[in-house]
Amino acid sequence: MIKGNQAIMESIFPGWREFPKNSMTPALNISEDGKKMVSFLILASKELLQDFYNEPEEYVIFTTVYLRKNKQKVGQDLIIRFDFNYPNNISYFESVIQGNLGNSQILFCKALTEVQKLYVFAADNHGKVLKVKEVLWDCTQHKDIYKLV
Repeated sequence: MIKGNQAIMESIFPGWREFPKNSMTPALNISEDGKKMVSFLILASKELLQDFYNEPEEYVIFTTVYLRKNKQKVGQDLIIRFDFNYPNNISYFESVIQGNLGNSQILFCKALTEVQKLYVFAADNHGKVLKVKEVLWDCTQHKDIYKLV
């Protein structure tokens, strides 16, 4: 772990201590010049992050985006799922951008159409960053979903 990654994670996710354990939380950061950065924080037990500790050189990350009914019956929830396909195991994590967030969800979806990379921070339940992954993002694969939120 590089100390710089720890500081970056804590600045992007200042409330990480309140996040549920074994979860993945999204964040959207917009710089003063308007540049957008979409990040996710996986906060999980060492058991769930075992593959991150012993990461092989070659593996594949699949991303899936889909909608589901919002539990508050307001809009639709946008789900983003990362499948980490390692040679001996598959780990997956999902994040929910809730439909009842209104403009915040729309802003997040708009940002997803403007970025080429997503950043995934993997940290243990104590907040210690183990890895930061840059995931190449092709927004055109999911453009039909964005129109529905």
